[in-house]
Amino acid sequence: MSIKIIGAGFPRTGTTTLKRSLETLGHKRVYHMKELLVNPERLHYWKTLSETGTTDWDGLYDGYDATVDFPGYPWYKEHMMQNPLDGFVYYVNIFDGTLYRISFVGPTWTNEPADMSVECDGTSDPGSAFATWLNSFSGTVSCGNATVTTNSTGLSDLCGATGSETVTFTLSDDCGNEITKDATFTIEDNTDPSWIVEPSDLTMECDGNSATAFTNWLSSFSGEDTCGSATVTHNSSGLSDGCGNTGSETVTFTLSDECGNDITKDATFTIEDNTDPSWIVEPSDMTFSCDGISDPADAFNTWLSSFSGEDTCGTATVSNNNSGLSYDCDSVGTETVTFTLTDLCGNDIIKQATFTVENTLGIEIESFEEIKMYPNPTESMMTISGLKSEAKMMIYDILGKQVKNLSVQNNQAINLKLPSGIYIVKIISDRGELNKKLIVR
Repeated sequence: MSIKIIGAGFPRTGTTTLKRSLETLGHKRVYHMKELLVNPERLHYWKTLSETGTTDWDGLYDGYDATVDFPGYPWYKEHMMQNPLDGFVYYVNIFDGTLYRISFVGPTWTNEPADMSVECDGTSDPGSAFATWLNSFSGTVSCGNATVTTNSTGLSDLCGATGSETVTFTLSDDCGNEITKDATFTIEDNTDPSWIVEPSDLTMECDGNSATAFTNWLSSFSGEDTCGSATVTHNSSGLSDGCGNTGSETVTFTLSDECGNDITKDATFTIEDNTDPSWIVEPSDMTFSCDGISDPADAFNTWLSSFSGEDTCGTATVSNNNSGLSYDCDSVGTETVTFTLTDLCGNDIIKQATFTVENTLGIEIESFEEIKMYPNPTESMMTISGLKSEAKMMIYDILGKQVKNLSVQNNQAINLKLPSGIYIVKIISDRGELNKKLIVR
């Protein structure tokens, strides 16, 4: 480039005179604002310079060896730094005659700003790494002292305690020359959270409170994260439908931190039933006394279905091994039946009981004919006459169940206090026993 002199004075400060003086001194062409009128085709160079901070200097100043006035003077620093001659500009202080030298050799980085990432530890500046990074870059200059400044306003607030900032570092000298470099500091979280209470299997006995226990189990696990908080979620859709109120589910628990790091753990909740059902009405022996009215088969079937049970994990069913009553009033005997109480999960208990058919009709002894019960029918009170001594009196309902067992004397008034119905009265004395039918209204 042919430019030898740059006049950096303001317009209207004798720049036209300076132009003419330089041309008189031998600089054949000096660029001046007037040149824009003479050579308007070079305007695009100035436009590029204003937009980008640089231009084709050789093309702009082709044919010139000096420049003064606008538009050259505002860009003298860029011009000198991009096109150095001996690298210096000299000027004189007109008040004291001191000669000053200005350097246009730009600063250079000795430790250039570079990106840095550190792992989050839950603090705003892990190990003061950000503060150290901001002050860790340096450079050298040809004019005075080197100074590094930044435009940092602090880290952005990202997930958890992470953050980042892109900082512009400026390296300047005492002559106003400077260079810049952008670099980014990032606190990142690449560390998984950890379990405090890790999901684990749980098996419980079915007891009617299973739903509450399952809900409590789902919410019983927790975790932590060094960079913030951690949250537990799960994919539970409910327990499977097992026998009774039993069931199970294998659940995947996910522990996630605020930055999306997560770990998973599978655990299984099981409700099982190993407890036997229990009797509400336990099987017990029964004796049916033939009275000439009731059918022992009907009494037997009623007896078979009269027992029941319960289970804490559902319902319980009574079954038995009987295939039918083998006896009647003509062929009396005892039937032993095994009753089984079974719950929905197959747990069971058994109990044996006997049903006895006896026939005490028709055994009245001739000497008992004088024994009378009156009134019969009766509403409550009854008297027995014809007894020679104290006797035992047992009263049975039509199912053969004993409802009274009394010691009686001859002509003793007895308050029966029995519901209305037909009963069999058995009287036993030292002379034998007899049966009589009693009607209570």
